[in-house]
Amino acid sequence: MGRKRLKSTGLLFLSRTRNVAVSAAVGRRLALLITDSTSAAMEAPISTKPIRRILAWQAAATVVIAVVAGVLAGASAALSAVLGGVVNITAVVVYAVVLGVSNPTSAGATVAAMFRAEASKILVIIFQLWLVLTTYKDVVPAAFFATFVITVLLFSMAFFDRD
Repeated sequence: MGRKRLKSTGLLFLSRTRNVAVSAAVGRRLALLITDSTSAAMEAPISTKPIRRILAWQAAATVVIAVVAGVLAGASAALSAVLGGVVNITAVVVYAVVLGVSNPTSAGATVAAMFRAEASKILVIIFQLWLVLTTYKDVVPAAFFATFVITVLLFSMAFFDRD
């Protein structure tokens, strides 16, 4: 395999060859393995185990909080809790879909795709919060926002998922 010229993109050095191990010294020695994305089919983010697990955790938390809210405060509280969970569940689906339609070819493009996905998720959350709070007059804020916050925290737990 012949040597190819490495392209510098900030802190990372990238090469267009397959399975090239590259090391660079930037403050400390970084090692990175770049594999050709065409050698293995890329799995859509919505079908990955961590996203599916997070969606399941969010759905379970939504159901549990809705049942508790329904027992303690009635049907309006239960529906408010469900709506609070649905806001984040749909936002995670939008995040995964936007991330899935991008096809990044470099580290910079990957970061840009993640920013687009996160921005889309935030816009969906803002729109749905506005929609629920303006159209559902019997919303129980404690149940709605408790479920919303818990499901937001559960999404951040995807970072700790090792699969």
